[in-house]
Amino acid sequence: MCLSGYLSNALGRACLMLLIGILVHGLCHGQSLDIQPPQLTERQPPLTDFPVKQTLRLVEHGVLPNTGQDALPAVRQVIAKVLKQNMATKLVFEPGNYRFSSMKWREYAIQLNGAKDLIIDGQGAAITMTNPECGVFQISQSQRVIIKNFSVDYDPLPYTQATVTAFDLDNRWFEIKVDAGFPLPSEPFFKTARRSWGALKDPNVPARLKDLSEGGHVMVQQWDDLGDRRFRLHAQKTAIYNHMAIGDKYIHLARTSIAQHFHADECTDLTALNLTVYASPASSFAANSCDRFSVIGCQIRIKPGRWHSSNGDGIHCQRNRTGPWIENCLIEGIIDDPTNIYSMRSELIEQVDEHTLKIKAKKPRTFKTPDAIGKPLILLNNRTGQIISSCTIKRIVDQDQTVLVQVTEPLPQNLHITDSFDSDVAFVGYNLSRDFVIRNNTYRLSQRHLIIMGGQGLIQGNTFDQISGPGVSILNHNRSRNEPESLLTGDLIIRDNTFVNCDFGPFAYHPKQAYGCLFLGSKTWDQKPGEQQLIGRVLIENNTFKNIRKAGINLNSAHDVLITGNRFLSDAQTPLDPDTSHAAIMMDNVSRVKITHNQLQDSRKLTLIQKTQSVTDMQLHDNKVNQP
Repeated sequence: MCLSGYLSNALGRACLMLLIGILVHGLCHGQSLDIQPPQLTERQPPLTDFPVKQTLRLVEHGVLPNTGQDALPAVRQVIAKVLKQNMATKLVFEPGNYRFSSMKWREYAIQLNGAKDLIIDGQGAAITMTNPECGVFQISQSQRVIIKNFSVDYDPLPYTQATVTAFDLDNRWFEIKVDAGFPLPSEPFFKTARRSWGALKDPNVPARLKDLSEGGHVMVQQWDDLGDRRFRLHAQKTAIYNHMAIGDKYIHLARTSIAQHFHADECTDLTALNLTVYASPASSFAANSCDRFSVIGCQIRIKPGRWHSSNGDGIHCQRNRTGPWIENCLIEGIIDDPTNIYSMRSELIEQVDEHTLKIKAKKPRTFKTPDAIGKPLILLNNRTGQIISSCTIKRIVDQDQTVLVQVTEPLPQNLHITDSFDSDVAFVGYNLSRDFVIRNNTYRLSQRHLIIMGGQGLIQGNTFDQISGPGVSILNHNRSRNEPESLLTGDLIIRDNTFVNCDFGPFAYHPKQAYGCLFLGSKTWDQKPGEQQLIGRVLIENNTFKNIRKAGINLNSAHDVLITGNRFLSDAQTPLDPDTSHAAIMMDNVSRVKITHNQLQDSRKLTLIQKTQSVTDMQLHDNKVNQP
């Protein structure tokens, strides 16, 4: 039956009174609500090929596969010659295995600085990295570069894998036995790793976090070597023991943030094509301050017998002038964010005069001249999540650790500039990672969430399967001075995606409310919902949400949203989370929202819509609940 019929039949049922109140309040009668559509920018497709003037085969320069010897010195010699020639070149590897060993500590094996018109084709070659603190490809200040058809693994691995053999909640320790073939936690690279932590995993499903477990981020204060590959780990957080059991799998990282598999800085038209990653000391793919970075047909895979793949984010994109294009990829076994797209805020030091701010510049490229001249400087109230103003940058003066930024319009008076977490902050309007495309990918068996903090984007045709947090989080977000992620989402199309068994971990937006399989919201520095409706012009269309634990869609601090043609389907065996509220669609601080032609099929006590009194201008039409 349609939703209106469902409501009329349900009058008088006390258990549905909340739903009735929710649906009646804010409903538009007799007129259609005019929703502003998303405004997406047409952009160039990814660079996947181009004509070259020469093709060089490494075998002709003495670089041979399957020798068991270090191939890196010879590879570097050939690449150095190619870069000096400044000619459009295709560099071709023969299929087989290449060991890369002669890297310095925390160095990248292949470094391309200032490359132009270069294709490196592995033809299926496999690279084995023998230093678990080093990355593979580093590309900086380059244009029109394609790296394709390689796989990468590490020996030794940059993490260990073990089985829980005992635990003691009262004394806050658990014992593990390291699986055969994995390095011991006593290896030096665990001690020198910049970040070393662990996660408890489902013993029956490789890489999957256990249901409701808070063991996704286990900080170990110390460990005792008990011999025979056995270790006692001391972790003080009580909650990690609540769902622990003997036989659980445990992963402990030796994470080195500067050793990604593929790292790019300040590049234009750069593509990772058909690359496969089995292990990485940090993020698998990372791009900072790039324009048109693409990840096409790549895979981050769990090898048989392993419960883990990459030590960091699957794809990590920061301060890009144009957001990434990610298509036809498989990403699984990630212990952090499967994908993270965001901009970079800057701390205000002093308001010099009515047109000038002194701003902290740990990374001066955030204010690169001439890129920033003529672009907006956006000031954000970090306490309320509200935009204070947007001024046009006129002049920049670099002062080493700070920059003076002069704007054309008068600055607001009485900016809140302090040395604490709640200080006002600034964003530059040319590197907000907008115009991204995430299409036809599979994300599965990973922790946390795919987190997007850039607007004007397309998320279409993806599958999000068994992600412990939301499949997708769309955020305006400031976590603290030391976590400078966020700003300006909106103009989004989220279409034809499938969310399966997501948000089953303890990932609450605030107490007793879920994030949801798809979360859109704004936060202040102390994690409270933002007051301003910063997320606008969003189309959520023809998505399928299966086996909802908390919420299908959770919408906060947004305006002009159309939710249409979505299906919310759950079987009776899927448990509802006992610690949060539940609904197919949750809303708070939302205006101008139209919800039409959606279907809820659920035999559990899951309502279609749950909203607060702050939701205004809502229209419902032809939604169906539990229709055979």
